[in-house]
Parts: sequence; C-alpha cells; structure tokens
Amino acid sequence: MDNNNNFSGYGYDDAQNAALPAPVLPDLTPQTPPKRNASVVVVSLLCVLLVVVGGTAGFFGIRYFAGQTQTPPVVTQPGGGSDSPHMQLAVTPDGDRSAPAVEGGMTPVEIAESLKRSNVAVQIHGTRGNNIIGEGSGIIIHENTAGTHTYVVTAAHVIEGTNRRVSIELYNGESFYAEIIGYDARTDVGLLRIPAAGLHAATFGDSDALRVGEPVFAVGNPGGIQFMGSFTQGIVSAIDRPIRNRHTMITIQHTAPISPGNSGGALVNALGQVIGINSQKIVDLYFEGMGFAVPSSTVQEVVNNLIEMGRVPNRPKLGIQFIVATQTAPGAFVVRANNLPSGSIIIAAIDDDSDFTNTQVQPEDIITHVNGNPINRPEVLLEVIETGSVGQALELTIARVNRENFNVTDTFEVTVRLVEDRSVFESEPEPTRPWFWD
Repeated sequence: MDNNNNFSGYGYDDAQNAALPAPVLPDLTPQTPPKRNASVVVVSLLCVLLVVVGGTAGFFGIRYFAGQTQTPPVVTQPGGGSDSPHMQLAVTPDGDRSAPAVEGGMTPVEIAESLKRSNVAVQIHGTRGNNIIGEGSGIIIHENTAGTHTYVVTAAHVIEGTNRRVSIELYNGESFYAEIIGYDARTDVGLLRIPAAGLHAATFGDSDALRVGEPVFAVGNPGGIQFMGSFTQGIVSAIDRPIRNRHTMITIQHTAPISPGNSGGALVNALGQVIGINSQKIVDLYFEGMGFAVPSSTVQEVVNNLIEMGRVPNRPKLGIQFIVATQTAPGAFVVRANNLPSGSIIIAAIDDDSDFTNTQVQPEDIITHVNGNPINRPEVLLEVIETGSVGQALELTIARVNRENFNVTDTFEVTVRLVEDRSVFESEPEPTRPWFWD
C-alpha cells in the first residue's frame, strides 16, 4: 500500500487514496500463470498494519523518538552530500562456505549475534497523527564523514510516498525519525538517514561470489516490531533470477523463510556478510521456500547513486499512476463492451513532471495501444518504458469513457516523451472516487 511510484498502481487504497502496488508475477509467465497454479503471485514483504480505533496500548500507541518532536515534518534530501562516504563491499574469499563455520567465517549463532545490532525496524506513519500503518526492515550501512548521521538501506517499496513519516527503531528500542535520501523502484532499493552515530554497521559482501547451494541466513522483522530480529536459514536456490514486478528485477532466489515485514532486511552468507536485501516471495499453495533478494552488487551501485544525487540517474518513466482496467468490475465491463485490448490501462493520476501535461489526456482516460501495438497485457507498455530512454517519444492511443454509460466517446492519438524518474519527488492521485472504482 506504500507503492506510490509513478506508473505503479493496479488499484486504490480507500484509506490513503493512493495507488496500490501491482501484482508481482514471475517473469516466466507474467499475468498468465499455468491454470493449476492460477494463484501464483510474487509479493513484496511490506508488513501493512490495520489501524484500529482505540487499539491496544503499546501496539498501536504513539511512539516517541530521540531528539525529535512528536510530529516532525517529512524531510527529504537530494542526496547525502559531499561528506557522505560511498558504500563499500568487503572481499568475499573463495573456498568452501557450506560448513557451519569456515576459516575466517562465523557460526550461525555468531552471525545472528552480529547482525542483530545492524538490523533495524522501519516504520511507516500515517498522514494523520503518529499511527503506524506499515513496517519493514533495514540494515545499517555506515556513518557520514562528519560522524553525525548513519545511513540505513531498506526496500524501496517500504518507503515510497512522500506523504509518509518514516522512523527507525534500533534493536535496543531507541528510535529516530528518518530522512528519506532517495529510492529506486526499479531495483527496490531505498536509502534512509538518521541523526545517530556509533551504531553497529553490517559488513556487505560480494554477491557475485555466491554459488547455488551455499547456506544463507535472513535477518529481519517478520510481522514488524513484535518479531524483530528473527533469524532464519536456507540455501541459495538460483543466482541472477529475473522476476517481474513493475520492472524486471535480477535477484538471488533462496529458501530462507521470509514473511511480510522482512522487506529491506538482510540476506547473509556464512561469513556474516550481507549479500542481499530481501524484497519479495512467492505465495501459493503449490510453492514453498521461494524468496528473492536484491544482490549486494546492485545495492552498492544504487546506494552510491542515492548518496551522491538522491536518485539513480536516467531512469525513464511515463509519469502516471494507473490501474489495469480488467482488475476492476467497471473497468472490465468497459473493456468488454468497447472491445478494448485486455491489458488496457486506466490513468489514475498524472504527475506534474509528466509530458502528458502537454496533451489533452486527463485522468480516467484509458491507454489502449503503444507505438501501434495493442496493450493485451500491462507488460506491453511497461517493457517499452523499461527499455526506453529519457526523452524517447511514445505514440499512444487513448480512449475516453463516458462515466454514465461506460461507452467510449472518443479515441485519439498522442505523442509523449519519457521523462526522468526522480522517485522520491512524485505526486499522488487526488482523493477522488472515479468511475472505475470497484
């Protein structure tokens, strides 16, 4: 529910009036899994909490944060500045790492003891008051050069959305409000900074040195604070595994048990080095032990860009938020009644920096074709954007619908250019209840 990234929504969240995250499907069969496994879906691991009026004190109660006022404004930074060191990867030596302890390595007990101080809870606060509406995990990276702040890496989908306050809770219960330095939705990597020093930073190893079959451990907070610091074990199942979210992500597939709340938490090798950030898992009756983590080599590249610029440069976007028409009852009726392509996309909102602002296109219009090709599945348009470049022109066919009778009243062509995705500075849909609401 915290996916408010441009071109990111497949639905609406009534409570927040924001675009819901897209169903994430394995890259092998996007949107059309085999019939026997029709419920297969790869889900992100953000732990979403239901806010209960008059909820139990202590669980839904207000938390107070060191050195902060009770309701500080959200602070965003366009990068960490020149005093911010780059993230580094430690050398991961060759050799057999399948044993519980190896030369220069650690036992599982030692790994758990070491990582518990580097694991943090990432808490997302609602727009009204200090109620916590979502939780994830994070990993302490390092301090800035001045020794005044500490960087924390997490999953992008945990912290997306500029209308959210974000806080960090350490293993000892100390809490801080966090600055959002930036995030990259394409790789699901986000970066936070807190006003604290002297914390225990994790050591990041080289994910390129991983081998299928070697043991790995997951550290994080399944279910949120209640189960903070949970430690599980598995093996590497596959390396460079592509999975499809809003973008194609190259991941480490592993069997260490992870659950909602593990988003942004560490995947660790037998040397106690973080070699991935847990991001997603497959949830299905017929599948077990299929978790996916962002490799540390990817994390390093993205984090260093975020430290320098607050974003990963040259990421193209169309600059809209959307809903797949067939995933709402009214939208599906419109598609069938007007013989539109089955993957047609309803525009939920248009960002201020989108090239759509230079056209007659408006929210509630439907995109049916891109570059002359029918959008028979959402990935048709997603893939054009993902493989495109900033400034590239797209030819789109737009259908306009009469909200009273659901008939298409106009069809027209527009040319729009892809713009740079600056992630953290995105807008959200207006709090309206449009015709395609289901």
